[in-house]
Amino acid sequence: MYKQLGALAIAMLLVTGCGSDSGSDSDSNNEQVLVDVSSYTGNVTTDFSTVNNPNNAWSYGEMTTSFTDFSLLSADSSSGIDSWFKNATIYINTTDSIRHGAESGQLVMHPGSGELPAVVRWTAPEAGEYSIIGEFGAGDSGFMQVGIRKDNDFLFQAPDSGTFDLNVSVQKNEVIDFVVYGGYYYGTTTLDVVVTKK
Repeated sequence: MYKQLGALAIAMLLVTGCGSDSGSDSDSNNEQVLVDVSSYTGNVTTDFSTVNNPNNAWSYGEMTTSFTDFSLLSADSSSGIDSWFKNATIYINTTDSIRHGAESGQLVMHPGSGELPAVVRWTAPEAGEYSIIGEFGAGDSGFMQVGIRKDNDFLFQAPDSGTFDLNVSVQKNEVIDFVVYGGYYYGTTTLDVVVTKK
């Protein structure tokens, strides 16, 4: 329902060149960096990649049940759908029918065995204020917990499903985690989210 909110990101990026990895401030070793992002919109569904992880601002992974260690998932196609998999699973339902409660074209998150949280991570491309609008869908018949985390705290939590409309201030490279956790069996849960720089 939020896929139509996606738009092209309009950006001007001047790439940095560094003559040393030592962190020297010498003008002879470093070129000045200037990044001017006039607008940004990220859509978890239309931006999804089955090739790259991380994929620009998005990463597909899992965490320990204490939400401490984050690890990336690996490419997998053994189910017949190109997925990211380790213990948790993240993919787009590319079939023409409903699959485990997910409609065609929806992004799917499934926790791993041992109730390891499935995590879609968004990394801020620039500091600023961002709106985060979307929905966790109930998906399959298992009862999961869903949430959005920043700085080890929940910005949003709900049992099984829920919509959210948040305004968040972040620094460049700060992360927001969209998590499905608290269960495993029949745990397919859908996620629609659009992140827009204000």
